[in-house]
Amino acid sequence: MNQKPQDLTSLGYRLDQELDHSELVPFVKANLRKINPVSIFYWTFNTAVVAALIVFLVQEERLPVLEAITKLFLGVFIFFVILLPIHELIHGFFYKAAGAQNVQFTAHWRTLVFYCLADNFVADSKSFLVVALTPFLIINSVLIGLMFFASPTLFYSLFGALLIHTGGCFGDFGLVSYFYENRQRKPVTYDDAQAKKSYFLLRSA
Repeated sequence: MNQKPQDLTSLGYRLDQELDHSELVPFVKANLRKINPVSIFYWTFNTAVVAALIVFLVQEERLPVLEAITKLFLGVFIFFVILLPIHELIHGFFYKAAGAQNVQFTAHWRTLVFYCLADNFVADSKSFLVVALTPFLIINSVLIGLMFFASPTLFYSLFGALLIHTGGCFGDFGLVSYFYENRQRKPVTYDDAQAKKSYFLLRSA
């Protein structure tokens, strides 16, 4: 969306949410509790990953259970060291591709939540959907694909990374859920990196 934040009022937009970045977690959790195709997909996918893991642990016995669990925790380490930076870089790449000039990365360490911000870049539903969900699609597809060819040890490490990455996408899906819930009013959002706030606006009915 090729608009400046200061132009939104003249286009019929009104502020719906002004959130400090420390307030984003409750906001996205509230939107993930709403019943819509976005939240249903997120929770169904998470449930399917957990169910598949239980099946592999109990029935296939690729590794002894305790050893498999150890490898799962290695996958958590892989996520934080390798996949989390990649996840945020993918967000940043697609923000840039959408036209954002100033992309920044930050973290709220108390909640271990990490953000990619596009300072004063107005994102509409179409651009935000791409920015928000592409890391989920790319990283999870790669992890699942690699699992078909992995040794038993690497298989469970990849599974651990898949499990925590899928769960860790709650922020992305929560924001997309907000956009879906308000789709009739053409929602937009932008970040103010200096003020550490995000703004969500809706077009007047």
